[in-house]
Amino acid sequence: MPDAYVFNADSVVLKHQVIENLSTNEFSVIDVRAVDRFGGVAQEPRKGVRRGHIPNSINLPFELLLNDNKYKSPAELHKLFSSMGQDDARRLVFSCGSGITACIGLVAALLANYTNISLYDGSWSEWGSDLSLPVK
Repeated sequence: MPDAYVFNADSVVLKHQVIENLSTNEFSVIDVRAVDRFGGVAQEPRKGVRRGHIPNSINLPFELLLNDNKYKSPAELHKLFSSMGQDDARRLVFSCGSGITACIGLVAALLANYTNISLYDGSWSEWGSDLSLPVK
């Protein structure tokens, strides 16, 4: 894990930045929700939120980052992120249903020595509620 991680203005990504990323592909959006919610199969728990996911986002259910409710080893976590095509330099932006569980993914990335990481705090509840935004 890095000696220190400083949270700053770049640590949080806003909706307009995720919208821009649909065409620029400057960062990877990692959605840590369950497979059925990401895939739009399961009903959303929040009223007025559509099913599905942000286009081009990658599903990494948070449970895959844990063993018995504890983080996997840094080596296992790094292997998992690498297997998804994420190199150490690529910016990773974590998302979930409401911005809370995404922090499990963010900390897992830190443990795996990724330092170019951010949180999309609005997450799916913000994106899925905005009917003007695309959904996959």
